[in-house]
Amino acid sequence: PRRPRPIYEIADPYLAFWFGVLYSDLPQIEARQGKAVLRRRREQWQRQLGWVFEEAARGHATRLVQRGELPRDLVVGRWWTATGEPVEVDVLGLHGTTAILLGEARWQERPLGARELRALIAKAGRLPQLADDPVYALWGRGGVESGLRGQGVYGFDAEDVLSE
Repeated sequence: PRRPRPIYEIADPYLAFWFGVLYSDLPQIEARQGKAVLRRRREQWQRQLGWVFEEAARGHATRLVQRGELPRDLVVGRWWTATGEPVEVDVLGLHGTTAILLGEARWQERPLGARELRALIAKAGRLPQLADDPVYALWGRGGVESGLRGQGVYGFDAEDVLSE
């Protein structure tokens, strides 16, 4: 019979890195070929860093709520749908069942810009219940283009995410 296959996710970032990036190459690492392994596994390593950065962005959004910089009763998490074209919102803030905050987190060196904002706004159209005036936020390792902040978009870099 056809049944859904479960998908597992290792929540601990260190263990996820160990099993997702390093474990299969342990013999080569132990044979002092670590630099070659790192070059070969760079894509998996960057994907892992992206996942960790998304988690950190959600944590940062939660701290913004606690500090009163976002509505105090906002519940922060992520959202995705697999019906139709798959869509994922990295950082979603809900007030009851209404989406108030929509955020994108990207582990890329260049600052996030209008293209990422347009993609996030397009994702908003797929949400079941969206506020009339949602808050958009971008978290990028390289920050956010300064012009977007002037348009009422929250923008954060890695230093913002890591600072308390």
